[in-house]
Amino acid sequence: MVALLTGSVLNTSTSKYIPTEVHKELKFDLGNLAVFDDSHIDEDNLKTDNRELYLKELNKENVQALINSIWGLPTIRKDEVLLAQLPEPITPVPREKPVPEKRPPTKWERFAQLKGIKKRKKSRLVFDDVTGTYKPRWGHQRANDQSKDWLIELPKQADPYMDAFGEIKENKKGRILKNKKQQNNNNTNTIDVRPQALKKKALEREIVLTKKSTASLGRFDQKLKEEPKIKQAHAKKNKFASNIEPKKARGKEQSINKAILKKVIASIYRPIVKHIITSPFRCSAGALSLLITKVELV
Repeated sequence: MVALLTGSVLNTSTSKYIPTEVHKELKFDLGNLAVFDDSHIDEDNLKTDNRELYLKELNKENVQALINSIWGLPTIRKDEVLLAQLPEPITPVPREKPVPEKRPPTKWERFAQLKGIKKRKKSRLVFDDVTGTYKPRWGHQRANDQSKDWLIELPKQADPYMDAFGEIKENKKGRILKNKKQQNNNNTNTIDVRPQALKKKALEREIVLTKKSTASLGRFDQKLKEEPKIKQAHAKKNKFASNIEPKKARGKEQSINKAILKKVIASIYRPIVKHIITSPFRCSAGALSLLITKVELV
């Protein structure tokens, strides 16, 4: 954008503001907040001792012209701050940093590309055989959720004393650990992996674990440069019953005694619960806990 500047610019070289008339042709690039002055420079002033003052006066006028042009742009207000909407830059400016390299493919991506496997999006809803309706595949109230089964039918060859509910939980934990291990192997087997990044993360973990093993939990240890912050564990203070408000203290004591009595009554029903567990008809741990907690205290 080419603009002809003919206006008054404030001269701030002295203590008083003196308006000066400037007539020159300037090239503005407001997108880059830049102004270019192609006018002729007086070589005689450059050879004198006042060269710095001459260049400062020249640049001050050009900067003031740039600021005047910026204030002429449309503005918006955001978070109690007045912002100017800059146009698209005109002058191409080189990047400060190189263009980021393309991420190398993982082990699974290379295998899928070799075999021609394409990623296919799964449907979010699936059919639930129990309720006969469509439910989410994952998350809360998902379809075919085995963890909510209160009764599990055991095969004939299975041990009648085995904990089927515990086995389901252990199998789920094993699948999660196996999936995490496969993900780590998939990420580490990429092409051109920088070992420095992996070493840095391992060193940070070792530093945190080493400092936590000291008596002060790393509070008084010497800190290194760019060391990750360690979350300090705070001990909880013991809360005692108040002696000033006897009614509240009495109610709290009653609740404590009721909790102790519940444990005593629950111990009476342990043989019954054990008989239910060892019987061929199985019920979930949730049903057993309801059987114990619903005992009314006399």
